[in-house]
Amino acid sequence: MGEIHAYGRSLGCVSRRLFVLATALVMSVLCFVKLFKWALHSHLWDMIIGNSWTVEGDRSCTGTTCYEVLSCYGMRLATQHIREPLVTVIGALILPIGIAGAHHCYRPHLHVLAAYLAASAVLHLCLLLGDTVYLQTCGAYPNNIILQTMVAWFPPSPITSAAKTQLLNMHEYPFNLVAQITQDFPVLIWYYAVAGSLTIFLAYAASQAHFLGDLVERGPLGLGVHYGLGQWDEILNHDAVRRHVEKGLKSKFIDDAKLPESSYGESAFFGQFGAPVGGYGATAGKMPVLLREDGMADEDEEVDEEAAAAAAAAAAAAEEEEAQEQEQLAAAY
Repeated sequence: MGEIHAYGRSLGCVSRRLFVLATALVMSVLCFVKLFKWALHSHLWDMIIGNSWTVEGDRSCTGTTCYEVLSCYGMRLATQHIREPLVTVIGALILPIGIAGAHHCYRPHLHVLAAYLAASAVLHLCLLLGDTVYLQTCGAYPNNIILQTMVAWFPPSPITSAAKTQLLNMHEYPFNLVAQITQDFPVLIWYYAVAGSLTIFLAYAASQAHFLGDLVERGPLGLGVHYGLGQWDEILNHDAVRRHVEKGLKSKFIDDAKLPESSYGESAFFGQFGAPVGGYGATAGKMPVLLREDGMADEDEEVDEEAAAAAAAAAAAAEEEEAQEQEQLAAAY
């Protein structure tokens, strides 16, 4: 049974199981890559081999601003710190479970994956709303908008490398300054497009994973893994059918080259009463006998027995003379 016939379609053209498997696999790889980058920037390797390094403090605040929490300055990193490392760390733990569930069709594993994707979709929607509130209140971009869509390596940044470097060195992102650096790039539209598409995709993937988990265990009717006859992948291999038929066909060339088993020609073995049978010695020769279309001589046709006997005696005498000549030649040598 084909993948699509058994598990249905996702996105209108892809097998649902393969779609869920690919989604979990790609997201898992992205999570592990991000964890690896964090490990490199955290001097973990230096700690293992015993190297020393200098810890640079956060110099973005001075004076009493460092103690502000419920303010535009204090909340600029709130949505970013909620999203990361929460989504990445939990994804690195749960997404491999989803890969195993999609590959082996395990319902509990698929439902765990669906729960993670649904929670991630809800979280991204809440962060989008929180960033919108911050924009309207503070007149600046929160760090989550810049770090998620403008300077990240995935999705690719739409601005130049020089602009990315300037944004990374900034701690606050006022509208006018960001517009000057990005040459009036529509940052907000780009953020809503990326974050909204990601939220919709996560919600859709969660629904597909949950439905797939129910389908692989309960079947399309909830009665177990039973599928209709119309869902079986009936694809005829016409080449195999043709080869099988050709094996039973006989070669016309070989059939035409074969001699007939019975005598249907105008000559037959001579026998008593003109019957086409074999003989012995001189009588084993072929004598011209007219035959009917069925290969038998006419019953009313008379055979000259005296002529046949004379011919046989002549043949015997000729063989005897030939034998005597050979003996004479052998004695001479």
